[in-house]
Amino acid sequence: MSDTHSDPTSRRRVLAGIGGAAIGLGGGTTQADAAPRAQGTAGEPSHLAAERVKRRNRRRRIIYNNDGGDVGAPGAATPEAFLAKRLRPILGTQVDTIFYCTGATTMFSHLAQVGETYGEFCRDGTEGAPYRDNIRALRTAGHDVLRLVTAFAHGHGLEVFFTHRINDIHDTFLDWELSRWKREHPEYLMGTRESAARAADGNSPRYWWSALDFERPEVLDYLCRIQEDVCARYDVDGVEIDYWRSPMFVRPNLDFQPATPSQIEILTRFQRRLRDIRAGPGGGFTESACAARRAASAGTGCCASCRS
Repeated sequence: MSDTHSDPTSRRRVLAGIGGAAIGLGGGTTQADAAPRAQGTAGEPSHLAAERVKRRNRRRRIIYNNDGGDVGAPGAATPEAFLAKRLRPILGTQVDTIFYCTGATTMFSHLAQVGETYGEFCRDGTEGAPYRDNIRALRTAGHDVLRLVTAFAHGHGLEVFFTHRINDIHDTFLDWELSRWKREHPEYLMGTRESAARAADGNSPRYWWSALDFERPEVLDYLCRIQEDVCARYDVDGVEIDYWRSPMFVRPNLDFQPATPSQIEILTRFQRRLRDIRAGPGGGFTESACAARRAASAGTGCCASCRS
């Protein structure tokens, strides 16, 4: 890839053309959850609460949301080739923060100790095969996708968040993304392949059968443990909880109905648990880190299931 650092026009073309999306913090799209509640998070030292306020207010001219598809690109089997796909081109632009997604809720490109890493179901000839091969090549050479991203970001003075798509449903139609955990626990899902077939097409929420049921405590516990693993082992500055992928969490949503007050409280408590992973004493950070939430920008612009 040619060097685009000195040509502003070329840099703009790069940002427009590569797969990640540049988004803004605020405006209802993504909200930082870095400011402490009035009394602070339980057990959180005051200096860490103050540090989170400082981090919340840092300059973020552009947040670059990378969906992680770069590790599945042809030739992304070495650190240099991987970074050249989508990350090195952002240098010299107004990107101050990288939000990096490593996968689909329970299946990841980083070397997960909780959750799973792409490979087992990535058959030859499928879209998943390059992910499998590149991840294995990097691992054999002693590298991990998320460690490469965090080292690159910090080496160039950039902030980096781990993006967790909290209910991604790409595994409805991409079998190589469907984790063994989901295969072994169909009771945690909102539907089945058979119910999806009856729904006919993607205009019905029932088509997206692999969505997780957030009323199952086992689901919430597992998602929290995934984030605890990332927070404990990777040098990320924060975590983005992406509720937009996909905004159906409880069974009324399957019929375009909003969540009940008790179901909303389940989601509220879940968000607090995720926040406390980063802010609390057991969060794995030596300094307090930020959390961000991505949700619908306006209730009038989405269906009833989103508004829940």
